[in-house]
Amino acid sequence: MIARFSKLGIFILMIGCQVDQGDRQAMIQELVDKKLKDFTNNKYKSCYEEIEKLATIEVDSILIEKARLAKEQLIKPAIPEKPKVPKLKTPFDDSPVEPIIKQ
Repeated sequence: MIARFSKLGIFILMIGCQVDQGDRQAMIQELVDKKLKDFTNNKYKSCYEEIEKLATIEVDSILIEKARLAKEQLIKPAIPEKPKVPKLKTPFDDSPVEPIIKQ
């Protein structure tokens, strides 16, 4: 009886565990499609970021060059000359200076 139950239990387990091959192939194909879609999305994203980085570098270099050229073309005023050293003025009265309050 125990041997019969074991064989019967194994038989029932085998029948319950069998998966229809059509469903299995569909599941595998679904997973493959999902992984392929994720891979292509990640690849597009990384390529887009790389292109954006290169374009930013290119645009920045163009803007810097345009600013440099515009700076060189500005009309700059002439550098003013230094003023001449003024003559020292002498006092009107040549008398010696004396203190106001004498002690």
